[in-house]
Amino acid sequence: MVIDVLYVDGGEMKEWNFMWTTSRQKDLGGKATYENGQTLCAQHNFLKKNLKQTEMGKKLLIRLYELSQTKRDKKLMEFTTEILAVFEKNNIDDQIKW
Repeated sequence: MVIDVLYVDGGEMKEWNFMWTTSRQKDLGGKATYENGQTLCAQHNFLKKNLKQTEMGKKLLIRLYELSQTKRDKKLMEFTTEILAVFEKNNIDDQIKW
């Protein structure tokens, strides 16, 4: 299901498309239930379909970490570092380096 959201940004009307999709993919045993649902933009839904949930999460966190470095946002940098450390501690998606 596609959900269109209209919003105003700087006096300009914009549109954002979201997709209602399953959190755990059907081919990995996920069911089409409310509890297994999530809302994603089309780009991230595409990523999720091609990556496992944890792989997508780690890649998004790495991107957020890199963004925090660019913006010199120490609080966000610490937050993302802590979460990425949990991935490493538990050997989750070790093939993705950051």
